[in-house]
Amino acid sequence: MYLSHPIRRIREDPDPDATVALVIELEGGDDTPTADDVDADEDTPTADDVAADGDTPNAGDPLTAVSATATAAGGRVVRDLGFDCHLVVVPEAAVERFCELDGIVRIETDATVSLSLDPPEEGDRMDARTTEATLREHLDGEVE
Repeated sequence: MYLSHPIRRIREDPDPDATVALVIELEGGDDTPTADDVDADEDTPTADDVAADGDTPNAGDPLTAVSATATAAGGRVVRDLGFDCHLVVVPEAAVERFCELDGIVRIETDATVSLSLDPPEEGDRMDARTTEATLREHLDGEVE
């Protein structure tokens, strides 16, 4: 599993009061469910299914495990980004849990991916860890 440099730093020293937006790439394949499949699946684990001692769910498919882990940590899968990648917003302290899941190819912050895909325009304010728009989308449930 590839972990970007910011993810490695967060994993080593998470800020207990900070939230981070992750781009998680899952192992591909025709059998990998989409975020819509996970939402519609009655057997999808919920936060109540995760043991109180913090055990990470890892049964079934990777997206189900990612969704259950995010929910248990107080976060959520925000959207399917395509190419087997999903945007997930969670407290920094939960990053370690995702590193323990099977079926994950890479974990990066959305800022890392945004920086590599879209060069900033003049006047844009860049955040080194999490883009403001992603957090606003997670917290408000909509994008401006």
